Amino acid sequence: MTTKPLDTIALMKVVMKADEETRGFALRGTTNWAAHIGKAVQDAVLVASPWNPASKPPPEEAGEVLVLMQDGSHEIAWATYWHGASRDFACWTFRDPDETESPVAWMLIPKKEP
Repeated sequence: MTTKPLDTIALMKVVMKADEETRGFALRGTTNWAAHIGKAVQDAVLVASPWNPASKPPPEEAGEVLVLMQDGSHEIAWATYWHGASRDFACWTFRDPDETESPVAWMLIPKKEP
């Protein structure tokens, strides 16, 4: 994954905004606080790339997409939707039935040129 690095000021703005968002539900230094900060930084880095955060799954009609796993590997997957549920998105489904990790990002599979 090639991304443009965030400059120090942009990174600090992301951290400060995420820290402010945690007020009322997570104390600084706790696991919940750290997870929220980490996710905010990860999402900010992904914005500068062709990758989309896995927290914002692709539209159902996208079909199979390329996903980036936590260990840096790539898999083919699709977003599974449950219509009528409180949220339409249910989970990620992988070609590899033994895959248990959650992806961190996704992108449309680049089309092969003829």
